Amino acid sequence: MYSGCDSALVALPMSFLHRIHGAAHHPRAQLLALMGGAQGLNGLSELLVFRWLDPISMGYWSAAQMAALPLEALKLGILSGLARHYPYLIGSGEPARAHRLVEAALAHSLFMCGLGLLAAGGFALVAPESGPARYAVITVALVWALGYYAQFVRSTLRSSASFVRLGCIELGLAVLGVFTLSFVFFLGFQGLLLRALLLAALASAIFFTFRSVRARPAADWGAIREMFQFGRHTYVTGYILLIGKQAERTMLLAFAGGIEAVGYYYPVLGVWSLLQVVPSLLHASSYPQFLENYGKDHDVRRLLKGLLGQIRKTAFAMLLMSVMVGVAGWSVVTFALPTYSAAALPICIVCLAGPFLPMRMLATYYLARKSWPKYYLFTALEAILPYVFIPGFLGVMSPLDAVATGVASATALSSVFLLIATIRHAAASPGSLSDSRGVS
Repeated sequence: MYSGCDSALVALPMSFLHRIHGAAHHPRAQLLALMGGAQGLNGLSELLVFRWLDPISMGYWSAAQMAALPLEALKLGILSGLARHYPYLIGSGEPARAHRLVEAALAHSLFMCGLGLLAAGGFALVAPESGPARYAVITVALVWALGYYAQFVRSTLRSSASFVRLGCIELGLAVLGVFTLSFVFFLGFQGLLLRALLLAALASAIFFTFRSVRARPAADWGAIREMFQFGRHTYVTGYILLIGKQAERTMLLAFAGGIEAVGYYYPVLGVWSLLQVVPSLLHASSYPQFLENYGKDHDVRRLLKGLLGQIRKTAFAMLLMSVMVGVAGWSVVTFALPTYSAAALPICIVCLAGPFLPMRMLATYYLARKSWPKYYLFTALEAILPYVFIPGFLGVMSPLDAVATGVASATALSSVFLLIATIRHAAASPGSLSDSRGVS
């Protein structure tokens, strides 16, 4: 027979196992597991692409991504407004009005697909003479057009079951990405472009097949204006952030070696994007729920406590992930991709900023409360700081190290500033941290 102490010792691990078992069946845990598998396959695909293509080819492809900037300016925040207002209307008990938004957003998405195809034709007319730069820019425009419908479907996701479906789709696309590597192996740079086009088309086709909301396109200008009204702030700030994300490419092209330097830095961009997957996914999966709950009770304290709780958990996970990704990235680049060995130290540098990324989820607080001046301030700070820090480091270290250090420093500083400012803002607001009537 067990004594009381022995029973407690047995009960503790059993309780822990039950908690782990329950967490494994939680939709958000399933989403992270599926996306983890997808990112692992995507990372394998990228590794093979780097082995088969030289830095100059990768530099052309990386620099061509900047051609999407003018196309992104045409989106006008319609999908942002749908992603923000749709869950709010569902939470407020207005499903018919929410469905009207989906129909209008679908019409908008089809129009934008056509506009992207026209832009590709325009790039074909004005781009430089035949060569990798011209073909890469045209391909970026076509990928943007073909993949726009998938963005629309993502904007309609709000339930836990939908996010698990999203994880399954992303894992399936990652598997297709591995199978389509043969294009790159046999055709080189041209195969890379063809593979990107095929994957964009397949993504939209699969998202269409497994969409969670069925709707017909409708030119409802009232609904379009409503989505613009609710999405204009995220549209402007999102575009500002997009400009900020071009800092690495811009600085390398302008001051540090041009296309070849951009190509050598491309593995660092891949690692930096990988680090942002987990915080972005958690934000995307919880953002509609936070807005839906806030639409029901307008409880500021509950909103902030939920965000801070998620940030604490995610920051710890990101600390572990950053260490593992940094070690793995350095090892892979050093031993498996010696051509890109100059990116080894920059990879480790950007990983230092990984634990700060979850703090960006606090943007939801300002979106829900409609605190637009502060929302714009923090967004501008996040976008501008890389352009300020990178030139300062260029004079004291190698170009790739300087760019990575500037990005990591800017991310850490802007994230900590956002956290401190949000806590102070909430403490000074009625019904927030200082108000004992909130949800415990």
